[in-house]
Amino acid sequence: MNKLASIFIVVSLCGILPVYSQSSDVQTNTFSVGIIGGLNFADMHFPHHQGSEDQRISALLRFGAGAVLDIRLSNNFFVRLEPMYLQKGGKIEEGNDPFNQPEGRITSSSIEIPLLMKYTFGNNIQPYLIGGPTLAYNLKSDIDFDLIGLKFKGNLKDITKTFDLGLTWGLGLQVPVGFGTFFLEGRYTFGLINQRKSGITTLSSNGFHFDLYSDKEEDKYTKRGFQILAGVLISIGKH
Repeated sequence: MNKLASIFIVVSLCGILPVYSQSSDVQTNTFSVGIIGGLNFADMHFPHHQGSEDQRISALLRFGAGAVLDIRLSNNFFVRLEPMYLQKGGKIEEGNDPFNQPEGRITSSSIEIPLLMKYTFGNNIQPYLIGGPTLAYNLKSDIDFDLIGLKFKGNLKDITKTFDLGLTWGLGLQVPVGFGTFFLEGRYTFGLINQRKSGITTLSSNGFHFDLYSDKEEDKYTKRGFQILAGVLISIGKH
């Protein structure tokens, strides 16, 4: 695992555990579990290859779903653990000729493990702020590319790093319902680690093949995404 990711998570846990210890006597201390899912407007940032005449990246609509554990530290302060399967990627356009503009898509999927802090406002219908680090494990990465009338496909996993570390922040609203709490939120996540590895991958289409060369610095990129998520929480702790 990347050393930066390890340090970031350890520091976050060191900040959380003392707060939890101090709040263990709070009578409203509860644990809540639930499910979450929604849309990810997935994007990527290539610092050396993005410009009006070079390469343009636009968001790709993807999906995600997972489980939620909320741990109450005080009346309005929570830790949220949120293991999730999340699809990512981006749409790529090369060149500036509208009549001869190769287009492609990079798609990937990962297991996300956000470690988030949540602060709520109000007593019944509650808006909240949420944010913190997110660790991701890459499951697969693929590319498909339209070029000279042919659609090429390839596997990018060998030139994609296995782990990623990002930062997440957002706003939400939670409302009590008969069996628990319904919540709706919007959040933005941006990756901190270059996901490119140096190497070669082969793209193929109907018997045609060509090699795609990758350099970890020249072709570096990070993942981003704006997510709209909804879910339900059910309290299982004491009140």
